Amino acid sequence: MKKFALPLKENIRQKFRPVLAALTLRARSIKQKITDAEHRIAQSRKNVREALLQALYGPTYRAVIWPTDTDPDQEVKPFNPEKPFPWEGASREATCKAASATDKTAGEALAADLVCLCRGGNSGDADKARHCTQTDTATVAEVDSTTPATKARTNYIALAKACDTVAEAQNLALSPATLAEAVATVLGKLGANWVTLGAGPEGCHMADRHRP
Repeated sequence: MKKFALPLKENIRQKFRPVLAALTLRARSIKQKITDAEHRIAQSRKNVREALLQALYGPTYRAVIWPTDTDPDQEVKPFNPEKPFPWEGASREATCKAASATDKTAGEALAADLVCLCRGGNSGDADKARHCTQTDTATVAEVDSTTPATKARTNYIALAKACDTVAEAQNLALSPATLAEAVATVLGKLGANWVTLGAGPEGCHMADRHRP
């Protein structure tokens, strides 16, 4: 340890040097701990961002989006219309059926889930562009067997913008309480949207399929 040049008599300096040396070592140790903590926090934030992007786009397409969207200090970038959308290429009914843990289907990507929930798969559905909004969402159309992945991608981009508008209008702040309230609202509406039929279903097992 380098000796400190103190403007004191030598006998007094000899007494101070061990104390100051110990304080210096302690300060360096604290500084290193702070640096290590900063690195851990930065890596944790990047890990969280990557996990959120995987939840949003699914395990396959997350790798397509993640390399260009790694900065946790920036907002998540809007979906690039030039990128593939996490959709298996089948119709809405095939992609959005009960989750089967298959990539690019319901339950594997929130982006696909949003499209499944908020637009129809039948051109005769008069409400296909407003399942999640009070009025029609522009450019939202049914996803049928004609280039469904392309239509699903277009719908997602439009619905994501609509979500931003709704959130801004409500002036919501992200917090545990806000998330809990949103989940309770969604769960409270499950089973409430009945479909009226002119005749009864052919089999009793069909009844459950008419209760979203």
